[in-house]
Amino acid sequence: MKKHTHSIALLCLSVLFIFSACNKESSNSGTLPPTDNSYRMVLSNAFAGLRSAPEELEVNAGSFQVVHGMNKTRLVFYPNSFKDKNGSIITTGQIKIKLIEMYRPGQVIANRSSATASGRLLISGGQVYIKAYRAGQEVYPTVYGIGFPQPAASMQPMNLFYGANNNEDSTVTWDEATRNDGTTTSGTMVDTVTNRFVYQFDSCTNFNWINCDYFYTYTQPLTNMSIVVKDSFNTFNDTNTQVFVVFPAINSVTWFQAYDPITHAFSLSPNYFVPVGMNFHTVSISVKNGTYYYDQKLNLTVTNNLVDTLKPQPQTLSYIISALNSL
Repeated sequence: MKKHTHSIALLCLSVLFIFSACNKESSNSGTLPPTDNSYRMVLSNAFAGLRSAPEELEVNAGSFQVVHGMNKTRLVFYPNSFKDKNGSIITTGQIKIKLIEMYRPGQVIANRSSATASGRLLISGGQVYIKAYRAGQEVYPTVYGIGFPQPAASMQPMNLFYGANNNEDSTVTWDEATRNDGTTTSGTMVDTVTNRFVYQFDSCTNFNWINCDYFYTYTQPLTNMSIVVKDSFNTFNDTNTQVFVVFPAINSVTWFQAYDPITHAFSLSPNYFVPVGMNFHTVSISVKNGTYYYDQKLNLTVTNNLVDTLKPQPQTLSYIISALNSL
């Protein structure tokens, strides 16, 4: 009887060992980042010095007004554009608008944003981050207009997308706005105040992250791609490093969500692929023991199952900001 019990115990331990080994092996195939607060704080701290400081604009509630950001973002507010946390329309008082404008890939990266939705690349016409306050209390939009300035006239259609992560401290994902009048446009118009071409949307209902984009269409085959970020001791990983890819032809940015601790490779998330033959840049930003590390490669071409390597070096914050501004 004792011998039989001993055999059963050994069998159970063997099963547990095999199960544990299988789980360990499967986890090395490329895992999505953890979601605990310590992980978020490390990467958040890495980008704290890179994020754009919001500019401040002021408008009066209860009246029609048009104001512009420093990069010529056009904001149109109507008499009923603001409401308080209880949903009551605000008709009096001064409203302070905090605005961050992101029109170049480096600005998007510095603010840990992206230009992808539903696993697809977006042609980007720019994005902004907006918050509004009255007497120090946050207020919310009912409906307002927003115009995204462009370098030239364009007949490229654009839609509004809203950030699925409604805070300034995380990598942004996007949801397409409901297709109502004013959330899609067939081309640019001229802002008569700035003489800039803008994609104008007149029925915006969200603050926080707002994006002017359109799904990119392609005929090329699709592929995953991986970037190995390494040093002599393999100390770069998904807890201290974020890797981005820029597609300059469509002004689009995405980031590598999966990480394989065995190969030290960052790759695209499951079910998300990019077209073969596209020109791209890669960028890695890390922080370890209070020191920033940076590397980039420019003007590469997507090939089938591409694997490339970045080797970040210690850099100053000003160096990284300058490098991002040049993208």
